[in-house]
Amino acid sequence: MLKYLTSSNDLIQHRQFIENLYKTCGRTYLHSYSSLEASYCQKKEKDMITIIDLKAQIVSAFEKKNKDIWQCNFSGFPFLCEGNINLSTLELYIYQIKKYLKANTVYFPLVYKTDFTIDGLMHFRNAYCWRRLSSPVITGDFKENTIWDRVRSRYGSRADKQRELFEGNLFTKKLTLADLKDEITKVEKNSWKSKYKQDMHSRDNQIDFYSSIIKSGLANITFAYDKAVPVAFRIDAFSHDTLYVIKWSYD
Repeated sequence: MLKYLTSSNDLIQHRQFIENLYKTCGRTYLHSYSSLEASYCQKKEKDMITIIDLKAQIVSAFEKKNKDIWQCNFSGFPFLCEGNINLSTLELYIYQIKKYLKANTVYFPLVYKTDFTIDGLMHFRNAYCWRRLSSPVITGDFKENTIWDRVRSRYGSRADKQRELFEGNLFTKKLTLADLKDEITKVEKNSWKSKYKQDMHSRDNQIDFYSSIIKSGLANITFAYDKAVPVAFRIDAFSHDTLYVIKWSYD
């Protein structure tokens, strides 16, 4: 028996279950309760759903793209569950969701090759799969000097000049939560994203989602300022041992 959570009020009733499962099995910040809660703030009513199988301990979430297609909200790792889950259980879970949503298609826009469900998804009945371009994943030594030496090896003397310009004219700081949306908006409206309607305000009201996960403590935001004017920001989220750089923009 699946639980279909169509609102934030439904979601909060299962908060402990989701948080406990995320603590033991979470692979991405998108699996967290705070991320799910923020998605309900961003989406229109009935355009977002979280589905829980309490017995098999599976959680996933989908957003409505149109009347025929629902897209998985968990990019990279589409299911919050134990890594040894039976694939027939997972297939049944997906088909029950598809039937409940009355969807022609449930779409998983990105599944990492390292995800344990990938082989199952590729061979489920009526599944269509194709390769995407790779996502950048950076591993290795993250000491400041090591990173800077790598930058200099790629950009040469330009790297030092750009660093001098940045440190001579700009400074970074974190903001109080009350100023968050206003400062993000100042950067976004002067970015290339705004010109091409790819900014947070133009794309499904993303500013509510990102503001919410920052306020919840799931993500952090750092701004660069030129005097009193914000000119850039970056939003990061940690999930276990992985840092996700999830959004950035600049004037």
